[in-house]
Amino acid sequence: MTTCSLLTVFAAAQGQSTGTLMFGANVLSSSVYHAGNTQQVQNFQARVGYFVSNKVAVGLCLETGLNDNKAVPFGLTLMSRYYAGKKTQQVVKIFAEVGAGLADNKLVHAAAIGDDMYLAVPQSSLQGTAYFTTGISIFPAHWVALELGPEYRYVSGQNYVHRLGVSAGIKIFAGERAFKKTFPNKFHSLY
Repeated sequence: MTTCSLLTVFAAAQGQSTGTLMFGANVLSSSVYHAGNTQQVQNFQARVGYFVSNKVAVGLCLETGLNDNKAVPFGLTLMSRYYAGKKTQQVVKIFAEVGAGLADNKLVHAAAIGDDMYLAVPQSSLQGTAYFTTGISIFPAHWVALELGPEYRYVSGQNYVHRLGVSAGIKIFAGERAFKKTFPNKFHSLY
């Protein structure tokens, strides 16, 4: 019964239309530039959004690092996403997304403990962060999209970093009207 209800919710989703909920995850592989050094990092990002219009979604992005002692092992940002295109039901769409929030900027720094001896000291600090990403979304069905695109992120503070990478992921869309029909007593509009 629950499976049928959820299938009804996703089948009735109209892609990006007002009131649609967006859930998704991305894997990001990027290079971090800090103080003349470059590190390779991988991050996992989860997003949840709500479409306030047919082209614009607002929500949250949660990020965690997949490497130890690398830049941005944790981040939480408010995000806004825009889909270009005239038709609501297109197979391929271009999107742009911006976000700002907080990130734990954890990097390994060398601390001198003698004339020629150094000790790797991980430093962790909560800093401001902002990012921009763009890319393409391919919709094999109205309620699911596969995405690919570049992302740039800046983390402020004494140990500021610039991060440039490529992200791949999936987004699932569920319509608010379909939720209301399937679960009439359990879903309240975000308006």
